[in-house]
Amino acid sequence: MFGERLAAGLAATAGRVEQPPGPDGAHLVAYWNGRETEDLAGDGLSAGHTLLVAHSDIVFPAGTISRRPFTLAEDGDTVTGPGVFDMKGSLVAVELAMELLSRTGATPRRPVRLVPLGSSGGAGDTNLTGALGIPTVDGLGPAGADAHGEDEYASLSALLERAALIAAFLDTH
Repeated sequence: MFGERLAAGLAATAGRVEQPPGPDGAHLVAYWNGRETEDLAGDGLSAGHTLLVAHSDIVFPAGTISRRPFTLAEDGDTVTGPGVFDMKGSLVAVELAMELLSRTGATPRRPVRLVPLGSSGGAGDTNLTGALGIPTVDGLGPAGADAHGEDEYASLSALLERAALIAAFLDTH
């Protein structure tokens, strides 16, 4: 499903991708080296790394995806379906950003760790890291609306713009 596809996409650019067990199934952790510090030791605690957190679950009842599958609208820009705005669009933007860096021969300035949790309960939200005093950037997901609603949608063109923004941020910060 989405987790396997995301892991495969991230593995194309990441130095390492792991799927450690969690209480509700496997999680995903992707590691990229940075220009200033090489760290693939796996401790995730080295100074100066960038931590990207997210959740990859969706909050819809079982069967919703079958009833409302991913759809590309006639305008060629609007995608609809459960989770396209919150949170899968953000994860795709990160995947595209890392591919953009790779294709242009760039490397993030600092080591990067992406940790999308399979079951969030709010744990993927950046308000938790901000509350701990950790410098936190939020709002890099796609443009769209109606998160968790029947009319949830996201814009593909905005997703590409956000991916470029994420790549530029990781290249310079």
